[in-house]
Amino acid sequence: MGIRSLRSFIDNNSDLIHQHKLHDTKVVIDGTNFVFFAYKMSAMEYPNHRFGGDYITYAKIIRKCIKAFRKCRIEPIFVFDGGIDRSLRKMSTIFKRLRARLTHCQNALKVGSEIGFILPILSKIVFTSILIEMEVKFVQSFEEADTDVAMLANHYQCPVISDDSDFFIFDLNSGFVELNSIDFRTVRRSSVKNGRSFFFLDCRFFDIQNFLNHFPGLDRKMLPLFSTIMGNDYVEQRCFINILNSIPAVESKKGLKVGRRHYSMIRLLDWMRHKNVKQAVDFLLTFLKKEDRKNAIELIEFSKESYEKGNRASILVNYLEGCEMIPESFGDPYLEKKLPPWFLDKFSRAQIDSLFINIFLSKRVLLMPQVDDLTIQSSYQASHHLQIYLYSMLMFDSKKMVLLVHDRKDTNYVKTILKLDQSNQMMTIDEFQSMTVDERKNALLQLIWSSESDLLHLKNLLTNQTISASAVDELSIVILLVQYWIKRVRSTYRECLMSILACILYNFFVEYDSSAIDLSATDVEQIRSNLSKFDQEPFINHAHTFKVRITHHYNQLQTIFLFFSHIQSIFDSGFSKIQPHHIFQGSTIYNLCCDLFRRADPQLYINVLFGRQSYLSHTFNCLLNFVESSNVLERYGRGK
Repeated sequence: MGIRSLRSFIDNNSDLIHQHKLHDTKVVIDGTNFVFFAYKMSAMEYPNHRFGGDYITYAKIIRKCIKAFRKCRIEPIFVFDGGIDRSLRKMSTIFKRLRARLTHCQNALKVGSEIGFILPILSKIVFTSILIEMEVKFVQSFEEADTDVAMLANHYQCPVISDDSDFFIFDLNSGFVELNSIDFRTVRRSSVKNGRSFFFLDCRFFDIQNFLNHFPGLDRKMLPLFSTIMGNDYVEQRCFINILNSIPAVESKKGLKVGRRHYSMIRLLDWMRHKNVKQAVDFLLTFLKKEDRKNAIELIEFSKESYEKGNRASILVNYLEGCEMIPESFGDPYLEKKLPPWFLDKFSRAQIDSLFINIFLSKRVLLMPQVDDLTIQSSYQASHHLQIYLYSMLMFDSKKMVLLVHDRKDTNYVKTILKLDQSNQMMTIDEFQSMTVDERKNALLQLIWSSESDLLHLKNLLTNQTISASAVDELSIVILLVQYWIKRVRSTYRECLMSILACILYNFFVEYDSSAIDLSATDVEQIRSNLSKFDQEPFINHAHTFKVRITHHYNQLQTIFLFFSHIQSIFDSGFSKIQPHHIFQGSTIYNLCCDLFRRADPQLYINVLFGRQSYLSHTFNCLLNFVESSNVLERYGRGK
């Protein structure tokens, strides 16, 4: 959520929040918040938000944060947001953020403009993959995770870590740590005391009791009402502006710095002292017109419940403690009536995405705007076929379903009404569940316009290049999806395809696992040296304008990976899980593609970069031929 002006007020008053050494404890972390934080941290060296996603750099930062926690003997537990709240009261806030994201994407097209933060669409897949790799515990809420985060923190008697200002209001037994205040780059060591020292992370720590001490007589149960009147993600401040303007003035609070925009906040908190919730609500309603009071009561009750609702702590604890059994109850009777237990189980384990719950609860699909070429269709159109397949599977036993799909059209974020019936349903989820793994694999191969013989041919090509079996398995589905992208869009430049294939091979075999192919240490270092210039910040100015079509094509491919991953997450298909952080670095793709545009023979140039006689160069040539086998691509600035 987020409470208007509360963070700036607390930041202005050092008495309310203090420096703290974080160590030797569990922490419950707002996972969705941390996904954003880690990507912002990965982009600190240069603003790479234009280029679609630097997942290799991102993965390094996530690992660094987890290692810092462990060095300080901190056990992190991540809790991710689920779907949109079923009341839809937060939709105006959500759409405001989506439109702001679209504005950031549009600003990215302009030289010299302030871009703003744009989280790449595969970031959560990367994040959860790293958590699994490093054996870190995590779960997923059915709706917004704030309440579950608070309940779990109180269960474990440990702090919450987040940047959401709502946690200043929650009744947390062990306090709240501001995520932005933690410096993961520097793990400090304490001085020796009683023969012992410890590693710690510097942070800023907030204790609700310390806050209440500045307002003697203020009951902490009043704080959700305070949040509602001030305005949060569910309630706009204008709804109660008459109340705020009618509260009596208060003398300046001793020891607190109160700016002009914080004055109404202080008046409200001071007025609430020595009152209970009912007394306060009854009095405050007298400042509203009679016809507005019913709606005000509903808003107050809803906002209050958003801080208190939830009975899933014990269920989530079971997941976190390693329970493999599907629970008898998930703490949500409504969803339990609508969805099968296996589905709710996978969702609670964060094995499937929040998109699924949004389809069930709100019949909406919110496609996150990307840095696209605004003169052509949204990059999500490349995955439209996969989207229809997924949405129709999720009809379950329904004969019809109407979805509101929100996506970019030209320079606007608009909704499209998508009507699905059984004619769209290529396969029901029950049919898919009853299949063998091989049958599911064949179904997905058909979905991406491929076949078992194509897969076998591709695996033989890779095996002949002395590539390890595990790498062959992981890369096979990646290359088939690249081929599907080329078949779907048919309008990409050949240099874009070559740069993406080259970066996949470079990132996988040089940066991720050089033992998976027959390359000597000298070969690896030489290839890394040859491509190092493409790992730099892309140079954009009025002389070297941003070539958005490169990023647009990369984003098209990402949407295909996204929706294929969603489909794959429902059941075991026999394919390796897609790992974007093994293969994708958007800024490298962009730099290499720009260079290839200037080359008379781009393929020969890549062979030189990889070493013309190396297995990596041979692999690139084989894969390029395989992907292009049924497609003729034009070069940049040239005819076919």
